[in-house]
Amino acid sequence: MLYLAGCGLRCRFCQRGGLQDPVKIKGQPLDRTLWSKLDIPGARSLSFIGGNPDESLYAVLKFLKKAPDDWNLPIVWNCHGYASSSTLQLLEGIVDVYVPDFKYGQEDCGRRFSLAPHYPQTAQRAISAMVEQKVPVYVRILVLPGHFKCCHQPVLNFLASLDQENLFVSIRGQYCPDWMISCKDGELNRRVTFEEVDAVRRLADQLGLNLVA
Repeated sequence: MLYLAGCGLRCRFCQRGGLQDPVKIKGQPLDRTLWSKLDIPGARSLSFIGGNPDESLYAVLKFLKKAPDDWNLPIVWNCHGYASSSTLQLLEGIVDVYVPDFKYGQEDCGRRFSLAPHYPQTAQRAISAMVEQKVPVYVRILVLPGHFKCCHQPVLNFLASLDQENLFVSIRGQYCPDWMISCKDGELNRRVTFEEVDAVRRLADQLGLNLVA
């Protein structure tokens, strides 16, 4: 995995909040010299993760262009799902597997907790575009306490409307009130319960979605 600093979202519950500001990160530049430092033997893929790799798209493409001649591992793109159409057009034919989040099904939640206007519509367009590229798409849903009806239900209903051949859904139950979450954030100021996670999983199963761990 290559961990990239920077993220366009400002999720109040981010579990990797320290990676949001590249200025504060001490790391190696993403250039051709890094290829010789990667532990490639035995690897099954090269995953870009963060942060969020979309913000480093230009650097990533330049880096991949300098790949060794015998490079043949699949590229995995771990992202927040808030991607532009132009970003996904540039990645088509390069990325072999997408692993996007789908955080919110309601506009107000995206604005309030991630400072992301039009998050549901943007994520819908992005994930639809990923599915249309005919590569595996593993959508991660982090179950948020108290957000079943406003977020998870509409998200699952949307995913069920897409072509299911290469679409997989991972329901994640590890939410905890990290980073900037406080009592003013309502139910997000507590851990998610087993019952809440199970309700999301049961709905996904009822809708016929391909569930993975």
